[in-house]
Amino acid sequence: MDNPMPILLIPGLVSSPRIYAPVIPALWRYGPVTVANHVRDDNMAVIARRILAEAPPRFALAGHSMGGYIAFEIMRQAPERVAKLALINTQARPDTPEATTRRRTAGSSRITPAAARAVPASSFSPGSYRRPRTARSRRSPRR
Repeated sequence: MDNPMPILLIPGLVSSPRIYAPVIPALWRYGPVTVANHVRDDNMAVIARRILAEAPPRFALAGHSMGGYIAFEIMRQAPERVAKLALINTQARPDTPEATTRRRTAGSSRITPAAARAVPASSFSPGSYRRPRTARSRRSPRR
């Protein structure tokens, strides 16, 4: 590919980076893949700011579930850096006050410091995932 586009993936609230594992090899055809770490902060604006600080200058962005909310915040803060946007199982409408309360309550009961530590930082990619081996190289060892 002449101009590979870096791809930034953001998992949902209780998802680990493994949710993207099945698609990462296919995405590598288009550019280097990074899974953003979204468990270090507790505020959407701060999460988005930290992700942007660690992201390439321009990238394709995909957010799953709560990752979609973060993607919207990234678009609000730095739309010029996002070349393409994919929203997966999320919504574009703002939360009602009741939904915000439910999400915060669910999030605070599910994502505790211990739970955040259970997903090791090494699960998230600080840079890019390495290019996966081809299917052929996995099937037959070299002789």
